[in-house]
Amino acid sequence: MFLLSNAADGAGRRLSLRGRADVSRDLRRWRGDGWELTHGLHQTRQADQWDDQPLLGGDGRFVLAGDIYLTRRRDFAQALGLPTPDLAETADSTLVTRAWEKWGRGAVERLHGWYAFVVFDREDRSVTVVTDRVGHRAAYYCVSDGVISIGSSLPDLLASPDVPRDLDPRYLAGIVAEYIYFDAETPYRAIRRVPWATILTIESGGSVRSDRYWRLDPSKRVTLAKDDDYVDAARELIDRAVLAAMPEQGPIASTLSSGFDSASVVWSASRQANGRPVHAFTLAPADDERQSGAPPVDEGPAASRHAARWLGVEHHVLKSPLRADDMWTTPERWFLASGVPIRNADAFPSYVAAMEATRNLGGTVLLNGNGGDNNFSYDGLRALCTWLRQGKVAKVAREAFLIPPDASPAFWPRMTTGVWRYVVRPFTPDWLRTLAQWVRGRRAVPWLRLNTLLSMDANKQFGIDTWQSALGAPRYWEAHTDARLSMAEKYYISRGDVADVRAAHRRLHGVDHRPALFDPDLMQFCLSIPLDQHLKGGRTRWLGERVLREALPKESLRVRKHYRQGGDRVAYLKANRQHLLDSFEAIKDSSLARELIDLPRVRKLLEAWPKDDDPQGFNRAGYGRPIQQTLLMGRFIRWAEGGNR
Repeated sequence: MFLLSNAADGAGRRLSLRGRADVSRDLRRWRGDGWELTHGLHQTRQADQWDDQPLLGGDGRFVLAGDIYLTRRRDFAQALGLPTPDLAETADSTLVTRAWEKWGRGAVERLHGWYAFVVFDREDRSVTVVTDRVGHRAAYYCVSDGVISIGSSLPDLLASPDVPRDLDPRYLAGIVAEYIYFDAETPYRAIRRVPWATILTIESGGSVRSDRYWRLDPSKRVTLAKDDDYVDAARELIDRAVLAAMPEQGPIASTLSSGFDSASVVWSASRQANGRPVHAFTLAPADDERQSGAPPVDEGPAASRHAARWLGVEHHVLKSPLRADDMWTTPERWFLASGVPIRNADAFPSYVAAMEATRNLGGTVLLNGNGGDNNFSYDGLRALCTWLRQGKVAKVAREAFLIPPDASPAFWPRMTTGVWRYVVRPFTPDWLRTLAQWVRGRRAVPWLRLNTLLSMDANKQFGIDTWQSALGAPRYWEAHTDARLSMAEKYYISRGDVADVRAAHRRLHGVDHRPALFDPDLMQFCLSIPLDQHLKGGRTRWLGERVLREALPKESLRVRKHYRQGGDRVAYLKANRQHLLDSFEAIKDSSLARELIDLPRVRKLLEAWPKDDDPQGFNRAGYGRPIQQTLLMGRFIRWAEGGNR
């Protein structure tokens, strides 16, 4: 973790790093030229015991510090001309410092891994901040009244009185509206995020320049001789990505659902563990609670069958507790650790349970399968639209007819619905879709109004319904006519702004949450291969099915069911109703909360609470995630208005 500032009286007395749970070594500081750079090390590999950041390089011209975890270390060291026998005693920060000395900014394109680091050039007094290709690690900056502050977390910046704490209503409105795909914005007007895959330069006068050094290339094509060659190549890339994410020491832990993505991670880890046990955690309902009228939710039995097929895997079913946890009783603990609202509120307790289980085993890393459904296990349905655009009408008709009902809930329950959604609708303008709804006798309810509790005044002021269709929310990729461009956009969107969330979990639980399948090389490969490797003969997720044909039973490869992580979200919601009521009372007097949140509708939902004999009541719009997300946002606003303390 790092914090750099040019505050005139020295930022050291104000830095908050010393109290961080994720910093496992005493802080080290460098002071000079009116600047101070402080670093606290979170050890992630054995070589970190030789890490002495901040580091001076270029004969003292620059000073460097960061949160750095490099992959492909051996290849990188060879390119630098370093002897590989010394690599075990060479910290990642040392490699980056040597690379900056040799190649300057050109070193960035040679880096692979998860990193965010800062370089202060003492000669021209400029600051360069670099983030990795996916945004696994975060960096933030603030330029205010001549004071420049750069840090690896929002709480570290907020600890300085030189950083304004004014909230950004536009950002908060977007979170209420479930738009979580911000790039450079934060909840605070004056603080900006360094976007993923970016080299950001702050000149001595405070001017800022941002350059993105990497993006996916939807125009690239990969053609191999045989179908099995694509499978072999995908497996190799998955294994490399999982191996890079696995901890070098201590227990190996991962979440495990009943689907393809986390199964590929656990299976790959078990084959590369070299005798170390792999602990797989499945989140299941407590006391066999079920959400009435909803799809199956308990993934425990299926995940247990899968884990039993793999050597060295110890399966743990975690029963999430139906109780009022600190997400509601003391959300300020999260706000202090992250500086951001709680997002994905309905799944939040389940993820916390998995991290606590990892910590109880003595682990410091938790793997997951996030991102796999957009690369090797992509369902390929958007290819129908692309093929139609290319004039391959017969191919589209054949593939649509061959998709079986039990293989793709996204395409069925009626083939006409799937054809409309994946073939016809992307080509139709909004006015024609509205007309179709009117002809069918359905009232056209705006997506924003139906699915969020954002006030219409805030929507009108910030134009958030336009964001949903223009800047990359789910409606955008559903309406895309280019499958590859849709995959690329979804990759950027689904990675979201999660680095601050992961950093907060590290601070609170001491566990690094690593989505192994968010790997740029794996994504680029799956983006570049022929689309019929994803959809062929009516077999959706065809590449994923073949990649896992040795890992999963046949019935798991073909049958598609919708599961929900944790499984007892409604029961959890019911158990915390009083906290929802208390939160409403706490936020209703905030002028900013009244501006952003449709409080009358929230009150109506709380008063019209579904009865126990109404099994479908909680499936109505507004319940579930919207009401939790909205009220927790209100709690964040009240916390921030109180001084972020």
